[in-house]
Amino acid sequence: MLETDEQKLKRYQQLAEQAVEETRDDPVGGFQGNSIYWGGHELGKTWGFTFKFCRDSGPLEQSNYRVIKADMEERFLDDVSDEHLSHWGFGWFDMLNVRLLDENGKITPAGIAIIEWRDSLEDYPIADEQDYFELENEMVAESFSGYIDEEHIGDVLKEMGKRGEDVSYKDIDIDLAIEIENELFPENEDKDE
Repeated sequence: MLETDEQKLKRYQQLAEQAVEETRDDPVGGFQGNSIYWGGHELGKTWGFTFKFCRDSGPLEQSNYRVIKADMEERFLDDVSDEHLSHWGFGWFDMLNVRLLDENGKITPAGIAIIEWRDSLEDYPIADEQDYFELENEMVAESFSGYIDEEHIGDVLKEMGKRGEDVSYKDIDIDLAIEIENELFPENEDKDE
């Protein structure tokens, strides 16, 4: 059953209030535990943390964050803030802080937009396919850095794919990649020795 506009707005209002409350109570968000928020926004009152990624996040989370951040900053510059937080366990977080509620407790246009992004990602988890695949390719190339000549990376990845090998940034077999590079470009073997 499709949601009416009134039902959607009511659900968005509840989600915005919940996000503000969770930010107030979230130790990573800055009010409890070992974190302190020094920013100028009313966290836990009208502002709340929404999307985030940390040092160990993969390309999907990083790409979604940067795409959503760019969109929100373009449309709601005064109601969006990119916050960088240190954390004893995760190293750091980048979190998108959004003014979700106005001074009367009603959801803001920025609040509606960020919840629409959340809904969109529930339907399809990639905010922008081109950005995601570009970032994943950058991460793959970075994992090869120092092992394979930069100009050979594309050929090595193609050959790995032909052989049915996993070529995602986390699961690359560097030893196999070096072996394939040496097969494809035997003149490089002499350089390594």
